[in-house]
Amino acid sequence: MYVQLAYMAKIRKEYVTNPEFDPTKVAKASSAAEGLCKWVLAMEIYDRVVKVVAPKKEKLAQAEATLAATMEQLKFKRAELKEIEDRLASLRETFQNMVDEKNKLEFQVRSAKVFFQQKLSCCRFKVYFAYDLIQQCIHNICYKAVATESCEQLAASVTLKIWLVLLLTKPCVLVIFISPYNDSQRRRKIT
Repeated sequence: MYVQLAYMAKIRKEYVTNPEFDPTKVAKASSAAEGLCKWVLAMEIYDRVVKVVAPKKEKLAQAEATLAATMEQLKFKRAELKEIEDRLASLRETFQNMVDEKNKLEFQVRSAKVFFQQKLSCCRFKVYFAYDLIQQCIHNICYKAVATESCEQLAASVTLKIWLVLLLTKPCVLVIFISPYNDSQRRRKIT
């Protein structure tokens, strides 16, 4: 609230500059006049202060309004940031789970490779051993047959028998020894 400029100009020109307009001097004449003198001086001080403070109050109100809007934006951005951080944490957890699953699968693959390499080398040994046995049997049959048959008949019959045995035995041996059964289960299946 401002006092009108015309009144303030008159008060400053006629009263404030007057050395006789002092509340202590006016109090000698009348206590009511002393109160009125104090009130006029206070109004002059108030007018000066209001003119200095009023623009600052306006700036303060504008700054508070800007601050409120900024705080609202900050609140919104913090909510967005929280949502993004939660999503990031979820993605990190999913990523870690996938890495763990990948490592587990890689270990299983390595273990399976080792297992099947061991099985394969064992099967190769057994196939070679069976092949040697078949060769020895054929050799024994040929040795015994030489004494009883002619060489041409023997060669034809032995060659046919050898090829039949080899063709039938190798796949059977592979199927038997590469199968997922252990030795005791395999023996039960065969018998």
